[in-house]
Parts: sequence; C-alpha cells; structure tokens
Amino acid sequence: MVEPQKKRTRRKATSQPGKSTRSYSQKTLGLLWGLAGNQCAYPSCGHELIADATDFDPAAILGHIAHIYSSSDKGPRANPGLTPAQRDDARNLLLLCRHHHGLVDVQDSTYTAEQLIGWKKDHEAVAWAKKRTEAAAQMNRVSFPELEAVASGLLALRGAPGGTLVTVPPADKMRLNDLGMEAEFSLTIGASKSQEVGRFIALQSQLDDDFGRRLRSGFVHEYQRLRAVGCWGDDLFDGMLSFAHGRREPSEGRRYAGLAILSHLFILCDVFETSLP
Repeated sequence: MVEPQKKRTRRKATSQPGKSTRSYSQKTLGLLWGLAGNQCAYPSCGHELIADATDFDPAAILGHIAHIYSSSDKGPRANPGLTPAQRDDARNLLLLCRHHHGLVDVQDSTYTAEQLIGWKKDHEAVAWAKKRTEAAAQMNRVSFPELEAVASGLLALRGAPGGTLVTVPPADKMRLNDLGMEAEFSLTIGASKSQEVGRFIALQSQLDDDFGRRLRSGFVHEYQRLRAVGCWGDDLFDGMLSFAHGRREPSEGRRYAGLAILSHLFILCDVFETSLP
C-alpha cells in the first residue's frame, strides 16, 4: 500500500527586501527596491534579486545593497567628504547580484563611482518605464464590475470621520503626509482612471443618494485611524491602499480598482487630510 504524502506547508518569508546588518530607513529600502525592477543593475546581467517562494521554502532575497561611494573612509570608492546619512542614502546605493557586488568592490579601480552612477541611472530609468507600462495596462483593464465589488466591500464597513477637515491640494497632501516616490507613482497611475471612477460614483448615487458620502467617510475614518496609531509616510499610504482593495491577498483587478478609487478621492476629496495634530 502506498502511504499518503505528507501535506506540503508553505512557510512565510521572514526576510525583508534589502535586509542588512546596516541600518537603512524603510523609505530608503522601499525606494531602492521599487526602482530596481527585481534585476541586478550590472549592465546586461538581468539576474533576478528575489526568488519566488516554493512549496517548501519562503521567498529568498538574493539582491545585495552596494554602495557607490563606500560606507567607510577606507572602503571601495571611498569619499571621506560624505556624511553617514549621505553614504546610506538611496542615491548612493544600487542593487546587484552577489557576484557583481563582489566584483565591483574587489575591482574598485575598474568599476568607478562615475560608472556605477551611470549604471544606476540607466537601470532605474528602464525599470521605471517598464513598471509604468505594466501598471498602466493593468489599470486600463479595470471596469465597473471591479469598482462595484471594491466599493460594496468598503460600504459594508462602519465608521464616520471626526474633526474639522479643510480641503488641501494634492501636491500639499503629498508633502504634508511625507508620501514618497512609490506613493506618487501609484497615485499617478490610479488617477488615470479618475474620470471613470467619477462616472461610476455618479451612477451609483442615482440609486443611493448617500453613496458618495459614505464611500468618502470610510476612507477618512481609516486615514484617521492609521494616523492615530502612528502610521506615516509610505506606511500610511500602504495602509490606505490595503483598506482600499479590502483584502489581504487581492486579485490584480481588485487591487487596481481599489487604487483607482483611492486616487480619485485623494484628488477630489478630503482623504489624506487630517484634524489630528
């Protein structure tokens, strides 16, 4: 008799992108990995920096954070004039595979700071353009059924905003909430669907006069809840986006529909504005 196979269990990944013995801010790591396109920045390498999870192992972080100008005064491409903060700033970092990280640091006379700066600029420009194209294509697929599914889930939640809120222009919202490049990118992609979201809300409001107000109220309430527990900057935006699509592991369609609604309200309503100090 053949014994039944043991059930395969998938362990959760415990590593975080860019995890290192050095201390980098979450904003720096998010910016660095967001611009990398999951590929080594060495020209023509293309080695992926994150391996997908399998049935037996969590996702694996393969990328290495490399300094253009060394993190110390005696390291590769050292620049004693830089402060510690400047050395660990995203502008002085690039992501490489293990092989090319070792190579550029061992042969630092061959691989100069100017050369690495050029790699970073070219690689991030290509990765960013690819990311924008893919995100725009996904957003274009969002239709009324996805918007309706997300909105219905949001309206099922309870909560009313408190405090006195004053309308703030989108650019000021970005600054006042310390939203970074990733948030700006996402909101720009989402805003491309703003007119369709507006038409959807107008149509729903013909059936339910209170539809738009309740939708907006849910977002404002969640914003105030996140602020009250200390969420700020990119973490705040991620929290609002998770609330927008309403599920822990949403489908692509639901995720982009949530982003479209959040972006529309970000532009036109008092979402991401606060009466909190």
